Amino acid sequence: MVPALAVALAATALLDWHAICRDHRRVESIAKPLVMVLLAALVLALGAGGTATGLWLLAAIVLGCTGDVFLLRDSEPRFLAGLAAFLLGHL
Repeated sequence: MVPALAVALAATALLDWHAICRDHRRVESIAKPLVMVLLAALVLALGAGGTATGLWLLAAIVLGCTGDVFLLRDSEPRFLAGLAAFLLGHL
């Protein structure tokens, strides 16, 4: 399961980067959050759910995903919400 998740994560990250380079907003709006969801799934598959440190890491990944979703659209309130999510995730 772990190798499959790692491959899916890498492929989705490449798809996201390609979408950003080509300005394909629809693809980016799906691929960007999916990268973080797959990262969380990989971290869980590697056992992060069983430790306090792993749970903090999962919380940071969820907040990072939240920040990414907020930044998919251009507006000041969404920017501020994304910024807050990233700040909390880095704490």
